[in-house]
Amino acid sequence: MGGGTGRPGNPKLDDATWIAVLERYVRGEAAQALADEHGVSVAALHWQARGRGYRKMDRPDAVYRWAHPPPLPAEEGRAERMGFAFDRNDPEGNLEAVLALAARAAERGRSLDFARLMRVARIMESFEVRWGAKLRARRQAVTTGR
Repeated sequence: MGGGTGRPGNPKLDDATWIAVLERYVRGEAAQALADEHGVSVAALHWQARGRGYRKMDRPDAVYRWAHPPPLPAEEGRAERMGFAFDRNDPEGNLEAVLALAARAAERGRSLDFARLMRVARIMESFEVRWGAKLRARRQAVTTGR
């Protein structure tokens, strides 16, 4: 084999093979699959790509692929269904709305949404404990005109 450029030592691939491998890499083949096929490490493949001008960022024709499957798209309209009309003067009503949304999420098996909503409810409860009396007094003053 010999003749490859790169680090000193025993090169595994010659120049022509590296260029062919790097061309495949730029066209979108997975670096891990190419490295496994040719008995080199992914780090060596990236090192060669950098040294030979085959980094994907340097090539406008490069094809990018996900190393892992892409995340599933968010469910359409989910944010609207999970939202509620927040009223800063009605912390009890806000808390009830969040708890109702959490119950609905639990019924539908959406555990992550349930956990997030319950965390929001805990924060809202602590807010109510700290500021509830002040808010009630301010609300009463506004409604009675004092």
